[in-house]
Amino acid sequence: MDREFYRTELFEKIKKMGGDVMILVKAYNTIKSFIESYLQGKNGRARKYTISSGLASKFQFSQIVYLIIKAKRNFTLQGVKRDF
Repeated sequence: MDREFYRTELFEKIKKMGGDVMILVKAYNTIKSFIESYLQGKNGRARKYTISSGLASKFQFSQIVYLIIKAKRNFTLQGVKRDF
């Protein structure tokens, strides 16, 4: 799978086989608000999130997943939160 994007068909097949899948997500407004909420101390670093296909998509898909906020490379979440 390409980072920040996923193919719903592939995701569904992996889930049916009992596999767990970790993907990076694009910084949509909802994701940005999750991050801001974490940095402000309102929520933890793990949140429920629903990914789904577009309404016009041939293959309809919806899955509840957990979004886990992780710091990039040489940063720590505590450091980012403190600097924020």
